[in-house]
Amino acid sequence: MLLEELLTQEITTARAHLAKLEAALETLRELGLIEHDIEQHQREILRQASAPAPVAALRCEWSCPNGVEPALWEQWMKIRSDGDAPMLERVYRTTLLELEKFEKSGFSPQQVVSYAVAGRLLGLYPPGQNGIQYHPE
Repeated sequence: MLLEELLTQEITTARAHLAKLEAALETLRELGLIEHDIEQHQREILRQASAPAPVAALRCEWSCPNGVEPALWEQWMKIRSDGDAPMLERVYRTTLLELEKFEKSGFSPQQVVSYAVAGRLLGLYPPGQNGIQYHPE
């Protein structure tokens, strides 16, 4: 539901910007400052503003942290997005700090993310917490 709300908000914002641009273009046209016809371009902009953005275009790519296998990182990203907890810039920075903290406590980033994937956890925790058994590989 959050993605739909985001898309609706983005479309509404785009339409508002388009209306302002159309008003400015009409003023320029009335002043004789525009010599060529731009109606086709305006129609294309309106079509793009009305069409929902593809979900893949809204997905941000968050680089895999050092010490974590990319495939495992992608699994955890999918678990987060399926759990309506998409990765945000603030969350990503916090995640990197947590991985460093857990590494200082003796858990490798690979172990921590593996634990999160095994338990389908939206957050990162030291292995053995939240009642989920941890079996190191």
